[in-house]
Formats: sequence, structure tokens, C-alpha cells
Amino acid sequence: EQGSGRIRRNADGVSFTDAQGNSADIFQDFSFFVTVIDQDENLDVDIQDTTNVLIENLDNGDSETIVLTETLTDSSIFINTAAIPILNQPANADDGILQGQVGDMVQVTYTDNEDPDDMINSQVMIDAAPIDGWLVR
Repeated sequence: EQGSGRIRRNADGVSFTDAQGNSADIFQDFSFFVTVIDQDENLDVDIQDTTNVLIENLDNGDSETIVLTETLTDSSIFINTAAIPILNQPANADDGILQGQVGDMVQVTYTDNEDPDDMINSQVMIDAAPIDGWLVR
């Protein structure tokens, strides 16, 4: 950005992942993680920075704002430190649990804290409930 002394870059990605940041086709144990890659959100190379994402169940209206923490002090990769559970219950916003059921569409939206025009999202559908976790596609 001209005159600010900072170079602004668009986020490289946002996705539903496992605890290691790998793309996930199944939410193990009925829970999930979100990973964001954004170089200019790495504000201080000496600490693990944080940022937020909005998770929404587009079918029942439930939403959760969750904090993502940088994986290392200078990685520009952010992930939630605790899994977000999914339960088949009535929607209850910002309770730390995403309420949903088979067939619901879930969306994660990341908006850069310093650049609101830098917005990216990803969607998955809860497809089935096998014994070990939700299957998504």
C-alpha cells in the first residue's frame, strides 16, 4: 500500500482442515479445524500472531467466530488451536459449537484485518455421518 511502509498481499487460502492443516474430507470426531494462509497477517516475526474467521451453517443460520493462531512465529499459516465440534442441535450462534446436520452447507470466510477487500471463503457440505466423523464434500 503506497505510503504505509507495508506491502499488502491477498490471502493465499482458507480451508477446512485437520489439526495438522491438511485438507480434510472427513471431520474426525465430529469436529474440524480451519487453516488460513496470509503473508501480510504475519505482523510480528517474533510472535505467533492471530486472526479471525467466520464459520456459518448456511442452512440453519448458526455462526461461530473463531480465533486462528499462527503455527510458528514467522509462518503466515494460521489454524485454530482447539477443534470446533459439530452437533445436530438447534442453531446457537457463538457458543463454540457449530450446529449442523447431514445436507447442511458450511462456509468459512476470512477477511484480512488490515484490508477488508481481501476476503476469501470456502464451503463444504455435511454429506454423511459415518461412525468416526462427518463426511464432507
